Amino acid sequence: MSESRDLQPPKRKRRWLAPVIVVGTLIVLLVVAFFIVDGFARDAAEKLVGDQVRSSLSLPETTPVDVDIHGTSVLLQALGGSLERVDIAVADLAVGDLRGDAKLVATSVPIDQTQPIGGARLEFTIGQGDVQKLLGGLSGLPASSATIDDGAVKLATEFRLLGLAIPIGATVGLSADAGQLVITPESVELNGASVTADQLPSPVRGLFDTQNICVATLLPQAFTLDSVKVKDDSVVLEVSGSSITLNSALFSSKGTCPA
Repeated sequence: MSESRDLQPPKRKRRWLAPVIVVGTLIVLLVVAFFIVDGFARDAAEKLVGDQVRSSLSLPETTPVDVDIHGTSVLLQALGGSLERVDIAVADLAVGDLRGDAKLVATSVPIDQTQPIGGARLEFTIGQGDVQKLLGGLSGLPASSATIDDGAVKLATEFRLLGLAIPIGATVGLSADAGQLVITPESVELNGASVTADQLPSPVRGLFDTQNICVATLLPQAFTLDSVKVKDDSVVLEVSGSSITLNSALFSSKGTCPA
């Protein structure tokens, strides 16, 4: 008696598998290539923006300008006509007699540079030495020294009375109002004793009143002073603007103050 055998149908050759593998590999390679090209595009765009900033500010080519383009793909953003956000930082930037670190954050930046951006915010951070220049040069406050302590700016100077040098100091608060820098004396010391502004000698009394100072000549014409913050050993001036065009005249054109 012959043994019965189960007849198995022949296995089908998976001819479809090879094309799928090839197509999948090509897709992976295309994705990798896209990100490589996009990385080159991001680097090129950041370098271009840095060069334009140096040209606008008349900075030497060796001056570091840090540019960071945010968002996912620069190529896709460019195809959409604008960049989501661009951060620009310049250290030790000279603005008039002041020197400090500047950081500009621009949003909705169009590829067509003749079109305005969505908005911009600029921070300019100055140290203690430049705080003295800022207050003395703009307000006329007498200050032989300026220090920053516990979120406040302290000024020290002296005046002469009957041939005697009498030390006087003041703690002032800094803020912004309607685009102007506001200097508010918070306390005054005369020869080490706390006094009110009314108790000061008449030659210096008026210098320690609250003052509103125009700072437009220090700022790009398109920007307005929003706030002033005292942090650690520095003062941060925060300005903003809208309908701004990122061209060569942005930083070089300064505002004006009323005569």
